[in-house]
Amino acid sequence: MTQASGSSEKPPKLLEQVRTAIRTRHYSLRTEETYLHWIKHLILLHGKAAS
Repeated sequence: MTQASGSSEKPPKLLEQVRTAIRTRHYSLRTEETYLHWIKHLILLHGKAAS
């Protein structure tokens, strides 16, 4: 995706992209919460392991 020069819009963050994809697919709210929980958990785990 390219942005027009001078545009101050930032691309959506990872969790917002996931949330949008899940809602587009009409997954349940509980599934959305679970996916986001595990993504956050894995990001934290990876960050600590890389240190």
